[in-house]
Amino acid sequence: AVGLCNGIAQLSAGSNQLSEGLAELDKNSEALNQGAAQIFASLLEQADSQLAVQGLELPKLTIENYATVLDSTAAQVEQAMGKDAAARITAVKVQLDEVKGFCNGLNAYTSGVSSASAGAQNVYNGTVQLSQGADKLKDGASALKSGTASLSDGIISLANGSTQMSEGISA
Repeated sequence: AVGLCNGIAQLSAGSNQLSEGLAELDKNSEALNQGAAQIFASLLEQADSQLAVQGLELPKLTIENYATVLDSTAAQVEQAMGKDAAARITAVKVQLDEVKGFCNGLNAYTSGVSSASAGAQNVYNGTVQLSQGADKLKDGASALKSGTASLSDGIISLANGSTQMSEGISA
């Protein structure tokens, strides 16, 4: 029972450290996601500016519309200005796609950290309950040992009493 309690204590301490570490990491998730969104917004603004300098009048690029706008613009520019001009627009779209992929990956990562943090807290809470249960088991085993000793003493007394009664009846 002592080994079990020590093992549970170590498990509890380890799960607490994991939970605290993931909670600390999770604290920065929102800032990371906001930073990535700001970078993407800045790149969209730069793309808007570059396209405006080339004389293209396009709707303001957003994360929702940039792919559609740039694809249709590249097709129009290719007919009007040639393949090289269209290739530059396509290259801008590819770069924006990569940044969007990074932002999506970062969001998935921070979401995973948040889930892991909640899971680690649940594990820690479970180890606390397990430790409490092990303590109750230890107390119950001690009470059982004491009760078994009393029962043994009672059986010996019963046996002695039976022997005396048998001798008394025989005499």
